[in-house]
Amino acid sequence: MKNNAEFESILISEHRTAAITYEYEILKTDAGVRISYYCGAWNFREDTDREDCLEQRIEGGSKLCERITKLEETCRLRKWNGFAKAPRNVLDGGGFRFTAITSDGEKLSGHGENAYPKGYREFMTALKEILSGKI
Repeated sequence: MKNNAEFESILISEHRTAAITYEYEILKTDAGVRISYYCGAWNFREDTDREDCLEQRIEGGSKLCERITKLEETCRLRKWNGFAKAPRNVLDGGGFRFTAITSDGEKLSGHGENAYPKGYREFMTALKEILSGKI
């Protein structure tokens, strides 16, 4: 496993008690990176298309790409691979699912219910700030 391989794509889905999925997609492009945020019930309703649930999309060049790469490293996304936790005594709240593909073709995944890997909250906070234009 190469520690310096960049991610080509990252998909993080969050769900809470309501039948709505919150999805963040990061795709490397020839020009830099594209980040999309979806919010809707496409996973729960056949008549709803994911793209119809697009809330926000930003694209940026090398500067945004470098920012995302640094965030990936700081929050240690590679360590999320294989994460699978769900505390038995917690029935409310939410969960997440993470999938990623690195530039060398490695596929990573992890998931949790009311449990998150180290760096998850920091990554999501920074990603939401980037989407909102605060960074």
